[in-house]
Amino acid sequence: MNPQLVTFNGFDLPVLRYRAMVHGVAALGLSARSYFNRYTDDAIDQCDVLSSFASQAKATLHEICKVMGMSGKLVGMYGGEVARYCLEGRIKEVTEYCETDIVNTYQVWLRYELFRGRLAHAASETNLIEYIRLRTNPKPHLIDLMS
Repeated sequence: MNPQLVTFNGFDLPVLRYRAMVHGVAALGLSARSYFNRYTDDAIDQCDVLSSFASQAKATLHEICKVMGMSGKLVGMYGGEVARYCLEGRIKEVTEYCETDIVNTYQVWLRYELFRGRLAHAASETNLIEYIRLRTNPKPHLIDLMS
C-alpha cells in the first residue's frame, strides 16, 4: 500500500508547500507523488470525498463526528480562533485543539475505509485507543475523545 495523506478540508498541503518555499526547504517527497492533485488516492481530503466534491453537501468535521457518535471538537474553540490564540501565547490550547482534530480526522478516515471495505475498523479503533492510553504523558483531552 502506498503512503496516503489524509486531511479534512485540507488546507494542510498548501500550507506545507508555502512554508517550505518561504524557508527554502526542499520537499522532494511531497512533489514526487500526486499529493497536490485533488482527485487521487495519494491525498484524500475527507471533506471533499464525503461530500462527493459538491460544495452544497459539505459538513464540518465536528458535525460528521457528532453524527457518527464521536466527541468531535473541543468545546470552546474553533479553527478561526487558532491565529488569535497563538498571538495570545495560548499554545497549549492550540496544541490540544490540533491534536483533537488529528484524532477526529483519523477516526472519520477509519470509518470511511470501513465503508470502502478496506480495513477492519474495530481493530484499528482499538489500536488508536491503546496508543493514546499507553503514552508516557497521557493527554486527558484525547482520552476523553475515546470515552
